[in-house]
Amino acid sequence: MKFTVSSSDIFNVTTVAGKIISSKNNEAILSNFLLEVKDDQLTITSTDNET
Repeated sequence: MKFTVSSSDIFNVTTVAGKIISSKNNEAILSNFLLEVKDDQLTITSTDNET
């Protein structure tokens, strides 16, 4: 699958989503972004692996 997104749009969204991810997390591998494309829509989700 191929999709196109502007760099400014991806920057703005990942800046907001990135606020969820703690920079002090000892298990940094568990903090991440998930990018999903479905029906011409890109969804970006982030997690710090806490509830």
